[in-house]
Amino acid sequence: MHKLILIRHGDALHPATAMVQGMADPERPLTELGGSQVRAAGAAMAREFSHKAPVYIVASPFCRAQQTASLVYETLKAYQFEVIAIPQEPSLEPDEDPSSAASVLTDLLLNQQIAQLVAVSHLPLIESLYLELCAQYPPAQKEHSSFTTAAWKTIYVPLP
Repeated sequence: MHKLILIRHGDALHPATAMVQGMADPERPLTELGGSQVRAAGAAMAREFSHKAPVYIVASPFCRAQQTASLVYETLKAYQFEVIAIPQEPSLEPDEDPSSAASVLTDLLLNQQIAQLVAVSHLPLIESLYLELCAQYPPAQKEHSSFTTAAWKTIYVPLP
């Protein structure tokens, strides 16, 4: 089984505040709360992974997603995991097509032979992506599809 964890970025600077500061949406950073949320999520994720295979992390190119990926990376490293960052993935941006994002992630897991993958994304994509992946790989017990900031869910993808 391959393990895929979808995580929504942590709490970010409010869009209105970002506009006043002259920032475009992709530039919005995590808040201090967001950093704390992500560190806690990373620590919880550490209990989900095996030390037998590296954990790969891929994220949207948006600032808050990249910061989330970096904090998850640091947290998993602190738990002695081998962690490998994958370059930015545009299919994980907020308004991208969930089918395309699912194809990219499935390709990473199955064709690149990645056993453990963390994907960092945004609303509204992450909820649709979760439902798309659950339709392809039905879980034993499907969770609610909502993702609050730094919320994460695990999907198991069977070996080909």
